[in-house]
Amino acid sequence: MNKLIDKLTQLFKGNNKVDPISIIHEQFDWNAIRYNGDKLTDIKTSIYQEYIDWLPTKTNRNLFLMMFDNGKSRGYALRGSVLSELNKDVFSLIKSHIEMLLSLGYRVNLSEVSTNQTSHGILTRYHVYLKPSLKLRQGPVAHQIYGNINIEYKIEDDMPIYFKVLAHTYQDQNFLPALPMHEMMQSFTQ
Repeated sequence: MNKLIDKLTQLFKGNNKVDPISIIHEQFDWNAIRYNGDKLTDIKTSIYQEYIDWLPTKTNRNLFLMMFDNGKSRGYALRGSVLSELNKDVFSLIKSHIEMLLSLGYRVNLSEVSTNQTSHGILTRYHVYLKPSLKLRQGPVAHQIYGNINIEYKIEDDMPIYFKVLAHTYQDQNFLPALPMHEMMQSFTQ
């Protein structure tokens, strides 16, 4: 932390020999996203159908849409050419997920966008972290709904490279068991 303060102090004093900080953090305002309704419905239908196809064997056959479920973490990720086709509609998907989770009693714990220069170019990462509200506590035990939700979208040099929705669940006596993945995927895709 002191190194960061020292660098900032040197920058503000006009010392041009200091390297500028390569990461920029900003608040991500998901309220500003506008929906593309027809495209969003198609995206959700495709994701849900892939989930249904994945269920019997839990084997990912599609290289562009991956499902995860290891007991504590579960969700899905989009990558590759699928993201290029969706382009800005991914933001509609993010907003849809956030609004659905808020309606269930979640709260946005973190919402940010960061930009970083890498050896491959400029990497922009949109990150939203949601947690169930403490108002859902039922006595000494908390209701975790689907668990804590991470939504992450990465773009490198204006090319989408990765979109992930991942729910992390607690497995101890302080929390009720999380709702099944099937219910989570239905909620995300309807």
